[in-house]
Amino acid sequence: MKIWTAEQLPMVQELVKDGRIPKAVADESLRVVSILDEYYGTERNVDNDDGGYLLIYTECMEDNREIQRFLDKYHVRLDDIELDDTICTDDGITWKSVLYLVSNDYGITLIYPYRNTEK
Repeated sequence: MKIWTAEQLPMVQELVKDGRIPKAVADESLRVVSILDEYYGTERNVDNDDGGYLLIYTECMEDNREIQRFLDKYHVRLDDIELDDTICTDDGITWKSVLYLVSNDYGITLIYPYRNTEK
């Protein structure tokens, strides 16, 4: 789900209601898009204006290949990560928030779950 302004957050709340994401993920989504709205405005064109967006994956990542395929269209490498945070861990699933800067004024925050394999 691609989100670039707080006006779209009701879609995120629906994912919480459906049990597809934890509330902590919705809270992090609000934090990210609030920053985008404050610094870049709510009327921006997500594909042509500065700012960037948030992308939420709801399915567990098996490996980083899917993320790299996504980043390839922006000519960004997986190891060009600017920020890597753990949002929460629940029932063997860890939710991550990672930020990639595509340019000086355009960033993409990816939020995704992955299954913990460590014992």
